[in-house]
Amino acid sequence: MPMLVRVRRPLLIAAVVIGIAAATLDLLRLTPGLGAQVAPLLIAVLGVFVLTDPAPRRQRSHYKTLSRQIEALSRRAPPAEPERAYRPQRAADDYRALAWHGLTLRSQSEVKIAKALDQRGLLFTAGVKVRLAAGDYHQTREVDFMVYHAGRWTALEVDGPQHERAAATDQQRDKSLHAAGLNVLRYPADRCSRAPEGVVEEFLAAVSLRDS
Repeated sequence: MPMLVRVRRPLLIAAVVIGIAAATLDLLRLTPGLGAQVAPLLIAVLGVFVLTDPAPRRQRSHYKTLSRQIEALSRRAPPAEPERAYRPQRAADDYRALAWHGLTLRSQSEVKIAKALDQRGLLFTAGVKVRLAAGDYHQTREVDFMVYHAGRWTALEVDGPQHERAAATDQQRDKSLHAAGLNVLRYPADRCSRAPEGVVEEFLAAVSLRDS
């Protein structure tokens, strides 16, 4: 087969020349019937030309190479996803930013407490950042509400689901605030949402009781 591939072009040229010459002589009636006699030879040469055409083999070789590349890519393990810093999901009533008359509140429970404090005509603020530095405890934290009543400021905390995950930290913070002269009273978020007026009433009573 390699030998045929090398001689295919000269053989085709020779066959074309012979075919043209035979057809010309046949048309001129110089050698009648020569075209019919040469036709089988031309067909055989054409068959050799087609069978020895390297183009289909190159095409098949290209397809095989491409198939092997695709198969190799499919066998590769998918790239590992980059590690992401763990961020715990927050509950629906947890850390958000809700604007209320210029204050930034963190939940609908806090909004209801703010409305109840406002209805009582109390002086208060919300989302206050405090810096605690007591012994080995140094941290900046946010207090839900600071309420002025009975001649002093008292922190009112609305404990959502996150309080259960950070109860020990909150307890340490409350001790540090108390040591600095600031008392902290905590109330569950669900209760603040259901009965905010009752929570505020209890808070004011507790503050007044501590000062008596």
